Amino acid sequence: MNEEIYEVVKTFPKFSEFLNSVTTDGEINIQGWCENIKQEYSSYVYYDIENICPVVIRYLTKLKENTHEYNTKEGCKYLYYWLYEKAHKNNADDLTFTLYKSLLSNFGDYQSEICTFNVDKITGDIFQKLKDLYNLYDHFDKFQKKETCNSSTCNCAQECVDIYNKLEDSCSNDSYSSFCIELDKFGHKYNEHMKDNDTCEHTLKSVRSFRKNNLQVILLPPISIILVISFILFILYKYTPFPSWLLLRIKKNKRTRNYLNDESYQLLHNDKSRMDNSQNEPYNIEYHSVHDS
Repeated sequence: MNEEIYEVVKTFPKFSEFLNSVTTDGEINIQGWCENIKQEYSSYVYYDIENICPVVIRYLTKLKENTHEYNTKEGCKYLYYWLYEKAHKNNADDLTFTLYKSLLSNFGDYQSEICTFNVDKITGDIFQKLKDLYNLYDHFDKFQKKETCNSSTCNCAQECVDIYNKLEDSCSNDSYSSFCIELDKFGHKYNEHMKDNDTCEHTLKSVRSFRKNNLQVILLPPISIILVISFILFILYKYTPFPSWLLLRIKKNKRTRNYLNDESYQLLHNDKSRMDNSQNEPYNIEYHSVHDS
């Protein structure tokens, strides 16, 4: 999941709006649903369980009712991210993972199960990457909708550029990781949109790919190997008896091949002579018989 979750971050802004829209949905009766969860996690100060549980129940209920519009798997991954965000400053990796599973199990006790696929635990490092990608797509989404960031729509685009460039170091040595691949996809999406956009004169119109220089990374190892081999051969040729030994070896192999070729030719010639004699023998016998008669 940790690799796949980067692929769905672009949908997180949509699910964030969806979660906010169902938070106060009074049509869903959740009385009694959260009592067990409240008791189990009452001693944990990292989460406001009393308020979190009702939100999760409403969110999962509506998500299940709207599978024609929202991808369930993507929605479940956003829910895990949302829970982690509530307590990430407290390094509550294990607790968040356990709470996520408990909430899903509790929901399954009242309705049919949802989010049944396996998940891997989000760590602090993974969360930070998810948050960076989320912020990129969130600001980009606002820019496309012509919403404002700090009183200006163009600030949304500028935020995208600033966040993107900040992540260059993360991908300088590992640009083909799942995270950096998704970051590169965002860069292409941003560039395509800005290519025909002339509303923000002072905002960078394109961001560079962190992956385009990886041809050097791909070619460097074989080139290095070739150079090392060439250097070794030069040293052997210049400062050791290796050239003389190699020349003698080549001559010896050549003589051996010539000898074997001669032997093979002689054997083939002898075999052919025997076959010719064998074929002529019946005719000789027949000739003598006729002559004697």
